[in-house]
Amino acid sequence: MEAGGYILDITADQFGASPVIVVPVGDERYSPGDLDTALPVHIANRIKAVDAIWPLWLACHDQAMGR
Repeated sequence: MEAGGYILDITADQFGASPVIVVPVGDERYSPGDLDTALPVHIANRIKAVDAIWPLWLACHDQAMGR
């Protein structure tokens, strides 16, 4: 989470760090998550998987919402 010029990481312990880390924005360990670093083949496979299950998810969601 980013707020007030700081990044708050409450998941760092999953990677061997302290349970909570607070660092200033710009810390080299953190960067915006706007770049997909997966290989192109994995991106394509992910898109195919979502395309395959999306209609079913929408139908189940609509049914659960009473639509």
